[in-house]
Amino acid sequence: MAQRHDRTVIRFQIDGDLDFDSARLACLGVADELGVDLTIQASVTQRVPKLAGFDMDSTLIDAEVIDELAKITGIGDQVAAITQSAMAGDIDFCESFKRRMALLKGFSEQRLAEIARELPLKEGAYELLAALRALGCKTALLSGGFTYFAKFLQRERLPLDYIHANQLTFAEGALTGEVVEPIIDGDRKRKLLQEIAGSLDLALESVVAMGDGANDIPMLNLGEVGIAIHPKPKVRLQAPQAINLFGLDAALYLFGLNDQQIAKLGV
Repeated sequence: MAQRHDRTVIRFQIDGDLDFDSARLACLGVADELGVDLTIQASVTQRVPKLAGFDMDSTLIDAEVIDELAKITGIGDQVAAITQSAMAGDIDFCESFKRRMALLKGFSEQRLAEIARELPLKEGAYELLAALRALGCKTALLSGGFTYFAKFLQRERLPLDYIHANQLTFAEGALTGEVVEPIIDGDRKRKLLQEIAGSLDLALESVVAMGDGANDIPMLNLGEVGIAIHPKPKVRLQAPQAINLFGLDAALYLFGLNDQQIAKLGV
């Protein structure tokens, strides 16, 4: 048993044959009944990733940027409804992205810096990324959001090695509402993470991905460990593992670290 702040982590080892997927789904039900995070892993061996891929909106930051832009223009509810449908997997992400961008035509470029500065980080985001860097793990932001905000996070707030996101286009200081292809959707995220792993000569077993939305499911199922972060219901059912109650840094326990090892990282 390991205690850190208000968290208690208990690990059990199960021997014998096990239907892994059935056990994983059963864990979700028990977790809901007890009000805890409960997950199952195929191995008890400590496995710190060598590459970690992250979604941005509602994963590394506690906001959906495109919804924040829409609120300022007075169409927040309209855009948020499209975002929620896309993240839940009810509508195609690329189609939803085009619809939302068209609604944001005319948004002032000058407002972006102000919005970027005010974006709240998800609990434990900095601590997890700093710990991964200390462990020698490369980190990549793979987002269906925007490069403007991804670059701001990399430059000002989070230790990120790679960023891939969608480009914003402007004319006369305002958003054009046009989309630059290819849009980074779920399949594109998976492909980019796979390409980064290949460039580093890493086996997929050493890759982890984290995200919250339906467009993260492909990369969550790419490597040895995929962790859904405060996910939508559909994503929680399909992701190998999930963190629902705690911050991102709780993922360190899923990599097999204990409190003493985490403390030595100095984050």
